[in-house]
Formats: sequence, C-alpha cells, structure tokens
Amino acid sequence: MKLNDDIKWVYGALLGGIFSECSSGKERHKNYKYAEDDFLLLLADIFSGMPKDSVTLSYARNMFNNLWGRMLNMQSQFFPTGEDMVFLIKRKASNTELDYCINTISEFAEHITSLLDCKGKLYGIDPLIRLFKQ
Repeated sequence: MKLNDDIKWVYGALLGGIFSECSSGKERHKNYKYAEDDFLLLLADIFSGMPKDSVTLSYARNMFNNLWGRMLNMQSQFFPTGEDMVFLIKRKASNTELDYCINTISEFAEHITSLLDCKGKLYGIDPLIRLFKQ
C-alpha cells in the first residue's frame, strides 16, 4: 500500500531501524539475503503501492537508497525517537494507512526475527507496536 508523503519516509525509517536492529551481526546468516529482500520489497510497497510480486529488487534497492539519504537528513535536522516517529505517523495517517502500518510492522518484526533467529530482539520492538495500537 502506498503511504502518503507525510508518513512514508518516517515509516520506512522505522522499519529500517527494526531491520537494522535484527540483522546487525547476522550478515553471514543463511537467511540474511531473504530477510534483506523482504525488507526491500516492503519498502517498495510503501513507496509505490506496487505488490511485492510485481516489484524488482533493483527498484526496491533504489527505494532503500532514497530512504537512507532521507534518514541521514532527518537525523541531522532532529534525532527522532521511535516514539516520536509513531506519534507522527498516527497523527498524519488515514485510518486505512494506520491499520496497514500496525499490521505490517507487527508482521515484519515477527517475520524478520524468525528468519534471523533473533526473537529476543522483539522485546525492544514490542513497545513501538503497542504505541501504534493505543
């Protein structure tokens, strides 16, 4: 689902933080490539609205490169916490977008931690997911 311009960069950065946290030190894990591809395809969905099966990985990588540049720019202007990001998304998202964000962040966190054998990392992610649901 393509998210509106007010939230897509922030939500992408939030997902990027989850991926980064879960994949740190796991670059040699047998499922790392699958986890990275899933993350990139999810970003492409957020930015373009195109379903995962209709997006190429090169297009998805381009979305990630754009996101990475934006994240660095965002951090130089202000350093948002995950909590700040969730509140901004909740304030600017439509009900449909908010439902999408709640569902995808939960599914993505569960999927990525399962793929990379890092279920313990969910404890740091769960509070953000609960914030979305409040």
